[in-house]
Amino acid sequence: MLIILGMILIIISFLLLVQTIYFLINSKIARAKIIDFVAGSIYYGARKKAYPIIKIIDSNSLIQEEHFKINIVDNRNYNLGDIIEVRYCNNVRFNKVRINNIFGIWGGVILCFSIGVAFIVFGFLLYLDI
Repeated sequence: MLIILGMILIIISFLLLVQTIYFLINSKIARAKIIDFVAGSIYYGARKKAYPIIKIIDSNSLIQEEHFKINIVDNRNYNLGDIIEVRYCNNVRFNKVRINNIFGIWGGVILCFSIGVAFIVFGFLLYLDI
């Protein structure tokens, strides 16, 4: 059962890889300003995780009137008014904003693939009764 689940996760990670490559090809790097925080539903200790609301600042320093809620994967603490670098894709089919770092771009692919490989390895170990 773990082997099958691991294979499914590997397939999902491949689909995420294709989606991420599509995003990288069609996105541009922009600066964004954190204008607000909204509380999420996940608790870290005694407090809820807060997701920043950002406003995209174009490379020409023109502020666009689009606001996005972004998921922060890394451990840095962001404050109101911070300027961060994001990847922005304004495609009708694929309208997304991600933090421009390794975890923001590749985090889902890496996590899904790693869990899939671990399930396959543990499944084979259980199958071989080691």
